[in-house]
Amino acid sequence: GSFAAERRTQEAVSHLEDIKMQEIQKDRVVLEEVKRQSTEKLLVKHSSRLANCRTESEVQKARAMNLLEIQQLERQLQQMTETKNDMWYSELEQWRQTVQMAARQLPTMGDEYG
Repeated sequence: GSFAAERRTQEAVSHLEDIKMQEIQKDRVVLEEVKRQSTEKLLVKHSSRLANCRTESEVQKARAMNLLEIQQLERQLQQMTETKNDMWYSELEQWRQTVQMAARQLPTMGDEYG
């Protein structure tokens, strides 16, 4: 009886880990969307900046500004992604430990009168 109970406990643990992974996956999709939107917004700003240029030197200046801003945004998004990844990793680890600990507290069916 104890082996079956052990297996049921493991299945429950796996199931709970899956739930956490799905939550993280949803957050990931949201993050990607935020990154896509902020990049798009910046590109719109850039094309209107270029459209407003009247001289060649204004175009050059606008291009330099655009490049600088794109690089800044890429760095920010990179940092944001790394921060999120670290956060998700530790969240998952904490969740796993909590679930494993809770699973160990459970009496295994048929063992409680040992």
